Amino acid sequence: MHGKRLLIVACTFFVAVLGTRCVSGPAQAAAAPPPSEVNATTSPAGAAPPTSVLTVGVAPFQSRDEQRAREVTDIITANLSMDPRIKLVERSRLDQVLSELGLSRAGVADADTAQKVGYLTGANVLVWGRLFLIDKQAMMVGRVVGVETGRVFAEQVRGSDTEDLLPMLDALAEKIANRIVGERAALVAPDVRDDMQANLNALTESLKGKNRPKAAVMIDEEHVGAVSFDPAAETETMYWLAKLNFPLVDMSSQRLQMRQWAKEYYQTTTYDIPRLIPEDVGVLVVGEAISEPAGQYGPLYAARYRVEARALDRNTGDIIAVARRSGTYADASPVLAGKNGIEKAAAGIAYEIIPKLAGYVPKAPPGRPAAATQSPAEEPETSTEKEREAAAPAPEEQPEAAEGE
Repeated sequence: MHGKRLLIVACTFFVAVLGTRCVSGPAQAAAAPPPSEVNATTSPAGAAPPTSVLTVGVAPFQSRDEQRAREVTDIITANLSMDPRIKLVERSRLDQVLSELGLSRAGVADADTAQKVGYLTGANVLVWGRLFLIDKQAMMVGRVVGVETGRVFAEQVRGSDTEDLLPMLDALAEKIANRIVGERAALVAPDVRDDMQANLNALTESLKGKNRPKAAVMIDEEHVGAVSFDPAAETETMYWLAKLNFPLVDMSSQRLQMRQWAKEYYQTTTYDIPRLIPEDVGVLVVGEAISEPAGQYGPLYAARYRVEARALDRNTGDIIAVARRSGTYADASPVLAGKNGIEKAAAGIAYEIIPKLAGYVPKAPPGRPAAATQSPAEEPETSTEKEREAAAPAPEEQPEAAEGE
C-alpha cells in the first residue's frame, strides 16, 4: 500500500513537471509581441504604419428612448476610454461643438456632419450610432468616420430586447475600438514623419539610378489670425528633397517676388516662366498652405489646415505631379497647431510627389522669349527656308562656273 502511494506521488510530480514545461515552452514562444510590433504590417513603401494614440470623439447615440440613448452613449464612451490605443475628446468640448452646430437634440446623422464635428473638436475619428428596438429585437449600430479621409465603417450587435443590454454594449465597444485601430490607414491621413528614416530609406532605394532634376520650391503660407513667421510647408518640402539628394535652389531672398508670381500663376490660365529662377532649374514646386483656429479642448488648441502643391516643368509649365492634404491638428497653441499640421501635410505631399520627380527629364526651354505665345509649330519655317534659298547660289550654277574656269 505504501509503495502504491509513493508511485502515485511520483507520477503526479512527473506529470506536473512535464505540464509546466509544456505550458511554459509554447506559451513563451507564442507570447504576444509588444504593441509596436502588432501593427507593424509592411506598407508598399516599406515603412510600418504609425502606432501613436488616436483622438476619438463619441457623439450621442440616438434612440426613441432618450434615457436609453444617453446610457448607451455613456457606456460606449466609458469602454473606449479604457483602451490605451485611444484618447477621447472631452465630453464638455464635444457637447459645446454640438450645441454650436445645433445638433444637441438632432445628433449626428451622416458622415459629412461627423467630419465637421471632428474638425471642430480636433478628433481624428468620430463615433456615433443608434439603438433600434424592433419586434422584440434589439440592434445597436455604431459608425466610425475618419475626419481627414471621410471613410466610414459600421459595426453592429443584435439580441433580444428582454436580454441585458450591457453585454451587447461591451461587444459593440470592443468592435468599434478594433475597427478604429485596424482601419487606421483608411481613417487617418498617414503621417510619414512617424517613421521618417524608414520612409526616407525606402524612397532612396526606389530612386536608385534615377535622374534628379534641380528644383526650386515656393509654397505660400497663411495662418488666419496669426503672423506667419516661417514657411513650414516650404521648409518641409525642401528638407525631403535635400535628404533625397535633389539639387535645390534657395529662393528665400526673392520670396516676395516669387510669392507674387505664385499668386498670379493660380489666378491666371497662362504660364509665364518665373525669370527670377536660374535657367538650370528644371522643376518648380509651387503651392499654397493655410491654417485657421478650430477651437480649444482641455489644454490643447486645434487648427484646421490645408496644403496643396504642384510640381511644374520650369520651362513649359507642364504639371508633373499634384498633391493635397487637409485635416486638423492639436497642440499647445493655435500657431503651433497650424504649423505642425501644415508640416505634417507637406511631408505627406513630398512623400507622394518625389517618386514622380525622380527620373523626370525637364523639357528644353523655348527658343524665343517666354512672353511670346507662338509655339515652335507655328513659326514661319517656310519663309525662312525661302530666304535661305534666295541668299545661296543655285546648286546647278556652281558646276557651270567651275567649267568656265
